[in-house]
Amino acid sequence: MINHRALLIAAAASWTAGCTDNELHKLDGGGLDQPSIVASPGHVDFGEVPFSEVRTESVTLTNEGSQALILRDIQVEGPVSFTLTWPSPVERLGPGEETDLLVSYAPQSASEDGRILVSSNDPVTPDLPVPLSGSAAYGALSISPDPVSFGGVE
Repeated sequence: MINHRALLIAAAASWTAGCTDNELHKLDGGGLDQPSIVASPGHVDFGEVPFSEVRTESVTLTNEGSQALILRDIQVEGPVSFTLTWPSPVERLGPGEETDLLVSYAPQSASEDGRILVSSNDPVTPDLPVPLSGSAAYGALSISPDPVSFGGVE
């Protein structure tokens, strides 16, 4: 006789291989008569940013569950290089609704890491971390012509 539960667990395990934590909770109860928060992207890598510049990226929070998602707190943890703006703040996301966050990075040192932490009533992921990373791009000095000839120097 086929054990359907074991088959379902095996299928879910093979299907989720390579998923991020933010995607994985969709299978372990998210969406079953409860809220389910998902951040996209699940990680923001700003790459190299020159010291004098600021780069801004968007993070979308979506309620993929069937009940209202209550957003309790959203904050940035880490160096002051990362700042958060929430253009249209809401406390509640209905099923299928989303809101956008803007996170900016102005490098202060060579390489920096931080995170956005979103606290909600999602029973599976009550504190959703969104890792942030970036690094400073250093300018390069070039001399032309190369080599420089000063002729005879006395």
